[in-house]
Amino acid sequence: MKTKPPDSWEELTSRLLALYAEAMLKICDSNTESVSDGGFRRDIRVKIVEIGKTLDETEKNYNELIEKYGELGP
Repeated sequence: MKTKPPDSWEELTSRLLALYAEAMLKICDSNTESVSDGGFRRDIRVKIVEIGKTLDETEKNYNELIEKYGELGP
């Protein structure tokens, strides 16, 4: 079954965290970890960190614009 693409950063992060939790539970249940499972968890961590850096950069840019041009809107 194929899932629909995430609609937001929050949904994407939530899905990645759920996958990471599943991988961690698999380790706890089996008391072992394969190389591919370790790589899978590493890839998920990298994506989560990447999302965080992107959001931090976006917030920084937004704050700089607000500081430079003031509050926008009515």
